[in-house]
Amino acid sequence: MAERSRPFIELLKKSQKSAWSNECEAAFVQYKHILAAPPVLTKPKPNQEMIVYLAVLDNVIRSILLQEIPEPAPIYFISRTLQGPESRYQLMEKVVLALLHIARRLKHYFQSHRVVVCTDCPMAKILRKPELAAKVLADFVNKFTAQRQTTSDMWNLHVDGSSNRLGSGVGVILEGPNTVTIEQSICFRFKVSNNQAEYEALLAGLRLAKEIGVKRITGWSDSKIVTEQVNDTYQVKETIMLQYYQEFKRMKDEFDEICVRYTPRNMNERADRLARLASQRKPGQLQSVIHQEILQPSITKQECMDIENTPQNWMTSIIQYLTNSSLPKDLVLAKKIRMHAAKYLLLGKDLYRRGISTPMLKCLDDDQASYVMKEIHEGICGTHSGGRTMAAKILRPGYYWSSLAQDCHVFVKKCIPCQQHGPHLHQHADTLRPISSPWPFAIWGMDLLSPFPLAKGQCKFLIVAMDYFTKWIEAKPLATIMANNVQKFTWKNTITRFGLPHALVTDNGLQFTDRRLGSAKGEWAEKLPEVLWAYRCTPQTTTKKTPFRLTYSTDAMVPVEIGEPSFRRENFENSANNESLAVNLDLIDEVCGQAAIMTEASRRMMARKFNFKINSRQFYENDLVWRVTGDARRDRREGKLATNWEGPF
Repeated sequence: MAERSRPFIELLKKSQKSAWSNECEAAFVQYKHILAAPPVLTKPKPNQEMIVYLAVLDNVIRSILLQEIPEPAPIYFISRTLQGPESRYQLMEKVVLALLHIARRLKHYFQSHRVVVCTDCPMAKILRKPELAAKVLADFVNKFTAQRQTTSDMWNLHVDGSSNRLGSGVGVILEGPNTVTIEQSICFRFKVSNNQAEYEALLAGLRLAKEIGVKRITGWSDSKIVTEQVNDTYQVKETIMLQYYQEFKRMKDEFDEICVRYTPRNMNERADRLARLASQRKPGQLQSVIHQEILQPSITKQECMDIENTPQNWMTSIIQYLTNSSLPKDLVLAKKIRMHAAKYLLLGKDLYRRGISTPMLKCLDDDQASYVMKEIHEGICGTHSGGRTMAAKILRPGYYWSSLAQDCHVFVKKCIPCQQHGPHLHQHADTLRPISSPWPFAIWGMDLLSPFPLAKGQCKFLIVAMDYFTKWIEAKPLATIMANNVQKFTWKNTITRFGLPHALVTDNGLQFTDRRLGSAKGEWAEKLPEVLWAYRCTPQTTTKKTPFRLTYSTDAMVPVEIGEPSFRRENFENSANNESLAVNLDLIDEVCGQAAIMTEASRRMMARKFNFKINSRQFYENDLVWRVTGDARRDRREGKLATNWEGPF
């Protein structure tokens, strides 16, 4: 419709006066005939695949969606006129534009059915091969014509290998009908001899021809030994050469016809130049041809074994669907994978999930997840938090896997220090009366903790101050408890930094237990900065935010993002970061207001649960139990850092 109406539609768009031509009249009459007898569209059948046919002209793209039930039945027609720069697109770009246009217009059909795209352009082979994106899309697409090219035509393959002290490489030139030419330069990251390089060049050319869909090919090489061996004229004696010979015979069966001939070196100069460039290439060179690097020889059998023994995890089906659109035969499972894959995307070799709390969540396998959980729970910034808090701390830097919450709960249950330092179980004596803070740093709680094991500087006391709103903690080890020391701590750590508080609460019974110290109880003074940092980077249950965020309006970068780089660390920009920090400082009042609302709601919910909480304990046969560490069994030298439970029994 768009192509037939183009003459008089363009006439209507012109601002100046123009005459109605015979071409416009003929197009208008033909347009009326089409409208008088439109094609009959049918209703699509569920659970049956749909077929999309794409057609591209100079100024128009057309597509049709149909089903074979059993005869081809059209469901939807789409025709669009190319506007402005779109008319100057290459042929392959127009085909991709047609597919993108129908996918957007008919999104509901694409999401509920399996869609097969039919076109005469090798679009899938090029888009699924990243190493072909540079030169193939430049040489092949520019010379690709709209007529269907048959794979029965004979293609010519010119190959040459090069090996010297600087490196090894091969050059491949594939010439087909309609003057189609593909040049490829391959650099080896392993040592090979000259004969091995010639075999590698021949095998690389056959792999390239197979990817394009060539069935009949004539190969030309300037190595007399290789050409005579593959033609069974010379006998292959060396073990390595025999492996290359067998690999060639295996690939030969995948073609309808292969003929390898010898050519003098002066007749194979183009491939020879590509091979020398690949063997002597430096970073930044070879920008005009396809360049590829191969890490292992073609005869290495470990490659196949690695592919077969690749461990399957929860990301395998999603990556396979995003890479080559492969789905299981089960229709229900295939639909489930398609729906879930819409939430994921591939960036290089890494899979990312589009999150809600964090825009980009890096997906981890089992080994990476174990490392992240261990680092978050008991690393430098680890506070041995519960399962839900631990899951939130993992999501905050930008990590994700399918069983995140469940794995965190299981990990916490297996943590020995968490069980040893678990709180004593007691019945509630009175209702909960939470203290409310009207604004940040208005009410501080302060306490002196002792005794601690003797540490560096003869320190055995600890003074702790905590803001009730942001949950920010200030602490300092002391050698002696004196009024002068308390005054200096209050002036230096609270008043000069956060202003004069509205109220200061003391003797409120706060406890402080370090699960990270293990048996090294005397190092508590050195570990104090790490404990404070870990606490300040942990989201609090009442405010749903970290104390660092409520104080400085921005979340701090945790050490786990160095061991396993997160999305924000890989895409860090210094200029944009400074601007974002300034914006966050302007919005800190709004963040504190939201935290105040969440704190009040959390207090009410906490009080309601606290007042009606019942401590129920049940034991069954063969259960492992912990026993309370009584005063008789407690090690007095450990003081407040002694474990509360012993066992399990």
